[in-house]
Amino acid sequence: MDSVLIAARLGLAAVFFVAAFAKLADMPGSRAALEGFKVPARLVGAGSLALPAAEITSATLLVIAPTAQFGAALAVLLLLAFVGAIAAALRRGAAPDCHCFGQLHSRPAGAETLARNGVLAAVAVFVLAAGPGPGVDSWLTASSGAVVALAATALLAILLAYACFTLWRDNRRLTGRGVPSHQLPTLEAGQLVPEFDAIDVSGVSVTSGALLDGGRRSVLVFTSATCGPCVGLLPELARWRQMLTGRLAIHVLAAGDEAANRRLSEAHGMPVLLDQDGRVARAFGVHATPSAFVIDETGRVASPVAAGAPSIEGLIRVALKRRTDSNVLDIRHVGAAS
Repeated sequence: MDSVLIAARLGLAAVFFVAAFAKLADMPGSRAALEGFKVPARLVGAGSLALPAAEITSATLLVIAPTAQFGAALAVLLLLAFVGAIAAALRRGAAPDCHCFGQLHSRPAGAETLARNGVLAAVAVFVLAAGPGPGVDSWLTASSGAVVALAATALLAILLAYACFTLWRDNRRLTGRGVPSHQLPTLEAGQLVPEFDAIDVSGVSVTSGALLDGGRRSVLVFTSATCGPCVGLLPELARWRQMLTGRLAIHVLAAGDEAANRRLSEAHGMPVLLDQDGRVARAFGVHATPSAFVIDETGRVASPVAAGAPSIEGLIRVALKRRTDSNVLDIRHVGAAS
């Protein structure tokens, strides 16, 4: 029992330490995630600091035997708050990025996120009910090397199994094998770009033909206001915009909260259009952000979808092999054409 308690405490502590420091390393993404969960604007700044601080506090208390139960109680409260926030978002029909582990792992909140937090909460309840167990140092002294090695191996195996499952699931999703039948498949090279309308903040309609500028090679980048990696990518896209003027058209099609995207637009000096329900992304078969396509001069997809910031940078470098006569970078929130 002592070994199980030690493993539960250290496992929970590791999860909370990683989550906290990952959030602190991506503060814009953390603030965007809180906005996506409808935290009042006046509390977003404080909340983006208070949340990782609470996670670090819980993790620290869990490591120390005399305070482990206090750490477990705080962990239960945090996890139940996460579950409540996610459940409320799902009831609204929204799926904001959880940003649970910063840019290390961020994807739309859903059933998997609820299940993961439920399992972690159950572990915390176990520590709270069963007692803290011995201190880590005394347990190491009293246990044989085989027992310590077995506990460490079991904990590592659980972490690796979850990591492998996550990679397998993401690979299926990105390749289309894990896409539900009611969702459109991702567009492939050679297919015509679906027609859509973009509406700017002043209410002016912009057609897909005008957006792709009738005959210029372009890169379409799909982002979301509550996607941490997307928020981190935007400054790079702004830099590429300045560097690639006259060579390549880059358009950012952004979904998510209007207020959050307005702030991002102002921060980078870019016009904003809204696609709050992601209809255009679905028309392209985009099921994760950030993602991007190259569109050729005839309005056809010229590349497979690139998912993730490194892949998008590589896609833009490949697209530069063909010179164009102009370059524009717009953050666009768009709605599909009727």
